[in-house]
Amino acid sequence: MMSENFQPNLKAKPNLKAKIMLDLRGTKCPLNFVKTRLAVEKLSIGEVLEVWIALEGESTLNIPNSIRQEGHKVIDTQDMPGEGYQKIRIERRK
Repeated sequence: MMSENFQPNLKAKPNLKAKIMLDLRGTKCPLNFVKTRLAVEKLSIGEVLEVWIALEGESTLNIPNSIRQEGHKVIDTQDMPGEGYQKIRIERRK
């Protein structure tokens, strides 16, 4: 379910490079969130994770919302409809 406060920021901080890139296009919910959360935990505060998830189901809404609830920052999301996936960049905050 999408939060009323959710507003993807497609122009935020394009210069931040991801420390880790995680391709979860073939991974279903909720395992894709679990793997995303574990990858964020490997980062130092301020480092960035880029996750690729399939444009199907509710993962494109649930993962960003859940990451925010965990206390981290979703820098931006970018749908890649021709490729069938969404990129999510996450900054570890705590």
